[in-house]
Amino acid sequence: MAASVTASAGPAAVTLRKTSQQLAHSDAAWGTAAADQLQQPNIVVVLTDDQTPESVAKMPYVSSRTNWIDVPATHCENCECCPVRAQVLQGRYDTHTQVQNNNQGPPVRRGRDAAGVAAARRLPDRPVRQVPQHLPVRQAALRPAGLGHLAGRVRRSVYNQYNWQLADGPTPVAYGSQPADYEVDVLTDKVSDFVSSHDPRPFFALFTPTSTHAPWVPSPARKGTYSLATVPHTADFLEPDRSDKPAWVRALPPLDAASMNQKRIASWDGAISVDDAVRQVDEALSAAGRLDNTIVVFLSDNGYAFGSHGWEAKRCEYNACSAIPLKVRMPGQPARSISQAVSTVDIASTLSDLARATPALAQDGRSLAPLLLDPAAPQDAARRLLLHWPGGDSAGRAGRPDSLPGLWGLRGPRYKYIELDTGERELYDEVRDRYELRNRAGDPALAGVQKGLTAELARAKVKAGAGAGLRTDLPNGQPMPALDLD
Repeated sequence: MAASVTASAGPAAVTLRKTSQQLAHSDAAWGTAAADQLQQPNIVVVLTDDQTPESVAKMPYVSSRTNWIDVPATHCENCECCPVRAQVLQGRYDTHTQVQNNNQGPPVRRGRDAAGVAAARRLPDRPVRQVPQHLPVRQAALRPAGLGHLAGRVRRSVYNQYNWQLADGPTPVAYGSQPADYEVDVLTDKVSDFVSSHDPRPFFALFTPTSTHAPWVPSPARKGTYSLATVPHTADFLEPDRSDKPAWVRALPPLDAASMNQKRIASWDGAISVDDAVRQVDEALSAAGRLDNTIVVFLSDNGYAFGSHGWEAKRCEYNACSAIPLKVRMPGQPARSISQAVSTVDIASTLSDLARATPALAQDGRSLAPLLLDPAAPQDAARRLLLHWPGGDSAGRAGRPDSLPGLWGLRGPRYKYIELDTGERELYDEVRDRYELRNRAGDPALAGVQKGLTAELARAKVKAGAGAGLRTDLPNGQPMPALDLD
């Protein structure tokens, strides 16, 4: 998915002010906020692209902050770029958003947003700014109802960071190949300007940088930062014995370990470029005196395998594809870890609760706000998360080298159960086999577990609307063209 910024501050137009003032961020400032300051907080969401949880350690600013509420058991439902963004902004499963891959979704109409925060949430008197990753040219003028400002790129090649165009007004602005044209830096300036605005109303800003996505183009200042780094490998890396895995995994061509290492290192350079962006936004909030009343949410859309089980990309049923980082900074709240399982469909309900807003759509997700606001709040240790991929490559096309079979699954605290469209089944003990090396489906010792999960998954699929069909048309009725979004 491409990079973007979304912003809102209420029904009035949002005026953005350029500022060069940068004040050092202070962790101590977050501990001084009074409880009543969160009656109407600002909210900033940084949604990265294809970023793995382990790569956050390569972000010195983000990883060194001592005020995060960490949510390590967070997973995506449908682990592809566009579907995840629809999940995050609507709080619904991909079968309900009708965004199930990067090439299919419901029509977008003027005044109606298929996957946008303003339509899905009624944010009272709250300016919203979004800098999206990608806007097809024909849809660039379709600003969702309630959205104060939408700025996103309008070129198909959305990840190269240079030679791009930004839809930020009636005429797209062209950027070239100079250091000052680097996309993440340009969009960071947009977000920083917005949060520095004199508008006193609480705001919502969504920032979706893409340097953590292939081809992993870092900022000029960060190129080669990790070129000499050593890449650690987990037990699932290029898994040598895949005899227990589905046919699609067994048929994967060999991957080159050195190539996977180089790509992971490149992704770290991309991550530290986002790290600089987070620092700059924090400094802008501090300079504007808004740090004490701003909630910051940092997460990725999906993971990336980098050779896990012999697979390179995403969309797969394994943890390497579904596990994502999620960190939240809450003014006045102590740093801690939340162990409860969380899904990308939970984010919209959470943001709505924190903004004291009422979702306009029925929610599939569960708000995390009670756990964020109260360290003593009970956690659901038994919660299971739904997993889904409808099949095909990133655009839903079958028969491509990176096409995967469709799947449904449940991921719980102990077991993960997967049903593939091929009729194959997978069952993993997530406690004793965290890297999912031994498929226990069909194991007599776990027959009862598998039977119970089979029944539970069937119920979950009904609730999610499995088999309800998918709209693939655009407003003009023409088939949606394939986009370079994988």
